[in-house]
Amino acid sequence: MGTDVQVLYFGILREMYVQAREEHFSLASGATVADLVERIGERHPPFVPIRERIRIAVNEEFAASGHVLSTGDTVALIPRSPEDRTATAS
Repeated sequence: MGTDVQVLYFGILREMYVQAREEHFSLASGATVADLVERIGERHPPFVPIRERIRIAVNEEFAASGHVLSTGDTVALIPRSPEDRTATAS
């Protein structure tokens, strides 16, 4: 059985790189945030060069790349400000 998640895009991600407010992804069981980011890049190639400049939250909590996703999770992709040097996307 797979893992189905909802992805929300904010700011410049939505406007310039993905052109969507939200999408749904079906991933393999045990998929991580990093796996999801890879899949988003496959679906939206313009996203690939900027993926290191985003913060990712799962169910309204910032998450590391190794965080294992569960069915029903809501994943938000948020562009980092130039001043934000603490978060990483991978």
